[in-house]
Amino acid sequence: MRGKYFGTVVLILLITAGCGHYGALTKDYGNSYNMAKSGQILNPGASKNLKPVTGLPGTAVDVTMKNYTQSFATSGQAGQAGQAPAALMMTPLSLGAGKDVYGK
Repeated sequence: MRGKYFGTVVLILLITAGCGHYGALTKDYGNSYNMAKSGQILNPGASKNLKPVTGLPGTAVDVTMKNYTQSFATSGQAGQAGQAPAALMMTPLSLGAGKDVYGK
């Protein structure tokens, strides 16, 4: 009787001891996500620079603002269902701005 009791207690202790810790999960939890996020940030110190952004070519700004203003017009093509406003379709990079950004 005593042997069965002792064997049962040892078996229960062994089973619960294997499930009692998380192992490497607690040490590295979230590291993969944080490394992937930090790998996509081009300039980590950009949030410290509070100066306004300058240097966008005037022609790109003119075309973008013109299309943005025309997207609110009530005549003709503006306001048709399923058509995106022109301001959303015209971006400065599609006009050629930013070609020499980051030394490329």
